[in-house]
Amino acid sequence: MPTLPFMLANGGLVLWLILLVSAVAVVVFVERFLHFHQAQIDSLEFLNGVRTVLKRNNVVEALSICEATPGPVARLVRTAILSRDQGRERVREALEEAGLAEVPRLEEKLNLLATLAQLAPLLGLLGTVLGFIQTFYQMQDAGLHAYAVPVATVLFLLLLFVMLLSLVYTPGIRVPLDLPAADDLPGTDKQTVAVAIDANGQIYFENQPVEEPELKARLGKAVAQAREPLTLIAQADKAVRYERLIGLRLLARDAGIKEMWLETLPRPVASPGPTAPR
Repeated sequence: MPTLPFMLANGGLVLWLILLVSAVAVVVFVERFLHFHQAQIDSLEFLNGVRTVLKRNNVVEALSICEATPGPVARLVRTAILSRDQGRERVREALEEAGLAEVPRLEEKLNLLATLAQLAPLLGLLGTVLGFIQTFYQMQDAGLHAYAVPVATVLFLLLLFVMLLSLVYTPGIRVPLDLPAADDLPGTDKQTVAVAIDANGQIYFENQPVEEPELKARLGKAVAQAREPLTLIAQADKAVRYERLIGLRLLARDAGIKEMWLETLPRPVASPGPTAPR
């Protein structure tokens, strides 16, 4: 059984690159885990404590509690307290704005993890191709007197790269959809953002299942980053209920998207039937 030093010594530069990518991914994962763990609080106990203080009309102490408590929940409650005298509608808008500001903090470094997860398989494929090239060169140099040991060593390294490739998780899943068919529907030339809904009513954004609050926050972030008004493209299975689409339309409107189009497939062209004899 080959030892770890043997694999590191014979794996080449690509193996070290894969190990480096894996190490960076582990460091980022641990940092995000510790960050979320430190921001985790007992929300119910925290809200009850703030509510008790506010019943005594001690706003300053309530704000102090929010500032001393880590995490997005405390910051949202602080925003609500500061906007308490501006009406219910203004409080709702302030909470939505604060929620949009919290999303980048929660998603910080997640794009880096996704990039590393997509880079590692490419490195594994590169190592596999280079290993095959090395194998054929050895066989060509040896001619009819090729020994099985060096060839088997290279093939073992190829299997090692394939194993590392199979262990890497690539984000994103395939959403099974049976889109409705229609003809002569207008399209759009505006910047779009897509949301999928499967037959069970599950919503997907960027090939990942999401709940409505998270979808609203991510759509709001997309609106804030877009240079022009966005149009929502609903990739809805034809079994999705109409009420579900109405709910998605209202959610998109609250996130700042005014237009929504339903993605359809063109109807299949019927083949001409046999000509009747004259």
